[in-house]
Amino acid sequence: TLVNAGLNKYLLEIANLRNHDAWVHTGDPDAATKKAKDLVRMAVAKVALMEPLEEAVLDVNQRALVIGGGISGMAAARSLSGQGYPVDLVERSAHLGGVARHLFRTWKGENIQKNLADLIKSVTSDNNIKIHLDTELTNVEGFVGNFKTTLNTSGRKETIEHGIAIIATGANEAKSDEYLYGEDPRVFTHLELDQKFIEN
Repeated sequence: TLVNAGLNKYLLEIANLRNHDAWVHTGDPDAATKKAKDLVRMAVAKVALMEPLEEAVLDVNQRALVIGGGISGMAAARSLSGQGYPVDLVERSAHLGGVARHLFRTWKGENIQKNLADLIKSVTSDNNIKIHLDTELTNVEGFVGNFKTTLNTSGRKETIEHGIAIIATGANEAKSDEYLYGEDPRVFTHLELDQKFIEN
């Protein structure tokens, strides 16, 4: 409202008489009135000392950095690329796919490996996405909209300048020390069982 009226939005102070006064002192209207007067006086005194602030206008680097080459990271990279933004996709391992590489089918019976292969193909064939495999971040610096991230790929360092970063580093399954896991060869985690299905 202030901006639409042509006023500096930083020349505003709010005295919240409802939350900080009326609701707190519902049983004592005299105390509530006295406190309300104090809150208004304090707000007026504060705003009288305010100075108009101007927001800085910054150029935002249009390049994106996506950390993690699993399904979420690849989907984010593909979405950004589809909107016209150049993307650097960083994966610590030698392969894209993350945990999904070890999943067999969804609960609906969908073939995860086929869908994963299609997603990987769409990302690797996208000229707007630069893929960095066997790569780790070693340093990040900068500020909103303008970051510099140093990547280390097998000892070779490279600095990427970007405006945003999406962190899609995924997770690992929990390994139990119960239910004879690790003791009885018939006890598997879900991922281990799916891997056996993938291997037929």
